[in-house]
Amino acid sequence: TDLFRQTTAAGVEFYGITADNPYNYFTFRKTSNQPQLTSLVDWPERLLTLERFTESLGLNFMLIANTGDATTSQEFQEQVVEYVQAYRQVGGTPHAYMVQSWYSVPTHALPETNAYTMANTVLEAQKHF
Repeated sequence: TDLFRQTTAAGVEFYGITADNPYNYFTFRKTSNQPQLTSLVDWPERLLTLERFTESLGLNFMLIANTGDATTSQEFQEQVVEYVQAYRQVGGTPHAYMVQSWYSVPTHALPETNAYTMANTVLEAQKHF
């Protein structure tokens, strides 16, 4: 809130806020060194709260759809699609999604006609945006 107020006062305009909250965080499959704290958090509600806050500022909310659990290109695609579906099911309505991976999967970016490439994953996820 302070950052937004100060930058707005300085004439800096924001387009939106992007949440990088992988699917394994959203579903609470991510391990933690503080489970006594993280187990108490309603992770889907926390993300929805950020979306509502972002929109209350008149900004666009964007969600990065990714996962840190996948070990195969197929798992990556399935989890990304599940994430988009799950976030919509709890009431999420992002202005935009970004599908990305920092891991070794998917193993190929193209062609979009091949199952489980990054481009094919984006096309499959887009069906649920």
